[in-house]
Amino acid sequence: MLKINPNGLGPTVFNTVIAPTLVPTLGPRAFYNDQYITGDFYSTYGDFNRSKSNLDVWGLGLTANWKVADWLSIKSITAYRTSKSDNDRDGDGSPLVILGPATLIDQKQFSQELQFSGETANRRFKWIAGLYYLRESIDFVAPVNISFVDTDNRAIIENRSYAAFGQASFSVTDRLRVTGGLRYTRDKKRNAPTIIATRLIDPATLTPVPPQALPIPFLISDESRTDSKVTPAATIDYKFSDDVFGYFTYSQGFKSGGFSQRIAFPRQKAPSFDPETVKSYEAGLKLELLDRRLRLNTAAFYTDYSNLQVIIFNNVEPQTQNGGAATLKGVEFEMQSRPVDGLSVNFSAGYLDAKYDSINPGTLIPANAKLAYTPEWTLSGSIAYEAQTSIGTITPRLDWSYRSAVRFDALNTPELVQPGYHLLNANLTYVDPSEKWRVALGVTNLTNRHYLVGGFSDLPATGFVDGTYARPREWYLTVRRNF
Repeated sequence: MLKINPNGLGPTVFNTVIAPTLVPTLGPRAFYNDQYITGDFYSTYGDFNRSKSNLDVWGLGLTANWKVADWLSIKSITAYRTSKSDNDRDGDGSPLVILGPATLIDQKQFSQELQFSGETANRRFKWIAGLYYLRESIDFVAPVNISFVDTDNRAIIENRSYAAFGQASFSVTDRLRVTGGLRYTRDKKRNAPTIIATRLIDPATLTPVPPQALPIPFLISDESRTDSKVTPAATIDYKFSDDVFGYFTYSQGFKSGGFSQRIAFPRQKAPSFDPETVKSYEAGLKLELLDRRLRLNTAAFYTDYSNLQVIIFNNVEPQTQNGGAATLKGVEFEMQSRPVDGLSVNFSAGYLDAKYDSINPGTLIPANAKLAYTPEWTLSGSIAYEAQTSIGTITPRLDWSYRSAVRFDALNTPELVQPGYHLLNANLTYVDPSEKWRVALGVTNLTNRHYLVGGFSDLPATGFVDGTYARPREWYLTVRRNF
């Protein structure tokens, strides 16, 4: 727990209506305020709902290939998967009931893809075309306990996705190649929620609704939407030499719209959001030097988003909204080297300039907000030496990474801004001469750095900000036997 606002809607209702009834048992701890901030990264007072995350996944897949002729091959990819998840958490970090969400999801999906491919003109012309189908059904149950309301959230969700695609590449010369592709996607989504309140305290009057007036329907509807888009892609690449390769690519992307599921107030229909589209440009060079002991890759990119989909907590409810238009541009660099036999030295760097170009009216995003999850700098490096001995191979390895400041919510909540940090991991690996046994001893987060990896903020309604921290320093030992 990082911050508590006792004047938020949830804490106000709880401290006014419910807390006085708990004073004989809990005393001052019956009131929700800063006393429940532990000041420790890995401890919490939350014990009303024990946090858990259970996931069971089962699936089948079948891939079949058929060589019809020299110029035609057919591939079939069939897959079926089911998953069941049961998640629970004590969101408010206290033994009180300010926010206790749970989620149970039973998901089933079937997909089928057919690919037709071939090559002609002495393999200078290569092509692929195909069809794709996805059918998904979700039984979504999300009971929520909030200080002023308990809701039974249920929804039956049916998704269908259809696509047709094609791509062809032509080698104009031995060094120059052009590639073009096109994809048509059509997504259909049906949302049938049934959301009722089983307990309710009127936030305006701070009086409980009589039991005989319950349950109260918050949302009972059946909605559907269909989104479709044609997205092209084009690439031109050129081999300047056997060791230098350059390319330029342009592509468009598409993410369909949908519906938000958690509802805490009466509504005529579930909040919905529109499709997100993106245009991407990238140019790069790939080099192999010094008899392939040194590999260098560099790229520059420009990405233009429209109707960017972001998650915003709006009066308790987590809603996916279209935040606006955004631009991401940057450069990436990667080096892989083996200066001498056995020694590997690697390094990578990325610079990202991410910003909103415009923010859609009606969202809660501040005018000067920066995009979430977009660090300006990302750096990493590693060094390893593979020592050949009479008893086997011994390899010490050290990994380093750096990530500059990053924001973990669309509203740029100050408590959810993680400053830049460095990480170190190390391991020592032994492989016996037969290569049948492998033993590795290692440590992650060597310097025991405390840093955020996510968080939640809704100060006006639920009244708190909480964060999720990465795991502390950990040692591990792995033993593997190859047969």
